[in-house]
Amino acid sequence: MIPVVGDWDGDGKDNVGVRMGNTFYMRTSPVTSATETTTSVAYGDASDLPITGDWDGNHIDTQGIVR
Repeated sequence: MIPVVGDWDGDGKDNVGVRMGNTFYMRTSPVTSATETTTSVAYGDASDLPITGDWDGNHIDTQGIVR
């Protein structure tokens, strides 16, 4: 499990996430919220290095990989 951080929902605040295997699990609800909303995306190979960023300038971070 590898931790990742990013603004997954474009609200201007970073949220937590993890990468397990080749799947990213990104929490889109605040950590202080009683309800957890998580988005999962399978991307890359399990051996790839995970990175995150706003690749298209839309103010929402998404997953990426480095091989």
